[in-house]
Amino acid sequence: SVVILPKISEVNNIVGVIIELPKKKSLLIKYKWLMKYFGVKYTFKRVLTLPYRKVVIKFFGYHGNQSENSIVGISDHQKFPYHLVKSINSNETKDLLNVLKPDIGINCGTGIIRRMIFSIPKYGCLKFQTGIVPQYRGLDTIFWAIYNKDFDNIGLTIHFVDDTIDTGDIVYQETISYTVGQSIDD
Repeated sequence: SVVILPKISEVNNIVGVIIELPKKKSLLIKYKWLMKYFGVKYTFKRVLTLPYRKVVIKFFGYHGNQSENSIVGISDHQKFPYHLVKSINSNETKDLLNVLKPDIGINCGTGIIRRMIFSIPKYGCLKFQTGIVPQYRGLDTIFWAIYNKDFDNIGLTIHFVDDTIDTGDIVYQETISYTVGQSIDD
């Protein structure tokens, strides 16, 4: 989404950017998740730095990544109106979309969108999916392609959103070359 927003603005009139707020989770759930995916050392570091991070938020007002590379930062820079919602599938979002009357919706990184939302834009809703559909659908598609040593199916798919997960009509697909040992920064 960081790459695509400025390019879209050159061609189209952006009527709004809708940003789903992260779900609040207890610290225990967050740390269990960190332990599972990042291990004890990283989780211990996060626990130790928690008081420092709380002080930074309290005194400096920093509440997450508001950098020029965040959706909010790009929206501010490009003068796109943005709206924060608790849930992408809420009546609040539905009412907002009915007011904005978008021609097309673009999904860059939210969860499953219900029909009551994706059917509002005049021409439908597009999703930017990391991974090659239909071989890899859902979450962590690049991870699973690498895990399966299926290097020919690492890439990007743009498809229309429909009632099931990543099965809408494909608009664009491109693979990227990958070699074992290559990092995300290569």
